[in-house]
Amino acid sequence: MIVGHYAAALIPYSRLKESRTPFWLLLLCANVPEFLWLLLALLGIEPASPASMFDASFSSLDVHMTYSHNLIPGLLQGVAVGVLVYGWLRRGDVALWCGFLAAFHVLCDLVVGFEHQLWGPGSARVSLNTYASAPYLAIAIELVFALA
Repeated sequence: MIVGHYAAALIPYSRLKESRTPFWLLLLCANVPEFLWLLLALLGIEPASPASMFDASFSSLDVHMTYSHNLIPGLLQGVAVGVLVYGWLRRGDVALWCGFLAAFHVLCDLVVGFEHQLWGPGSARVSLNTYASAPYLAIAIELVFALA
């Protein structure tokens, strides 16, 4: 779910607008798993293939997002983001929304995204893997979510 992560940040923004919560913070928190994956991919921990983005397609892309996008690590990221935001802003409502956005990213990816497991490669698969099994349906679901 690419577009949906950005669209999801609009939900709390509409609720927190009067408190002057910066939209960039919500966008950042909604994409924490993505930034973590990019860092881990650069470090070789969660590599993607093919190596060139010009050779990549939904059918040829092979990604393993063990620490950045699996269910339990994603929920732990949500807790960590909430704690960090609370420590920074001392605002419980903003911290809860930010933690929710980080965890919601992973939950959305279970429906629209690549294969994800409960914890690691040997654990149960908990995603629909729609990018590989039904990429056009995945893109349609993202479009509907973003428009909503």
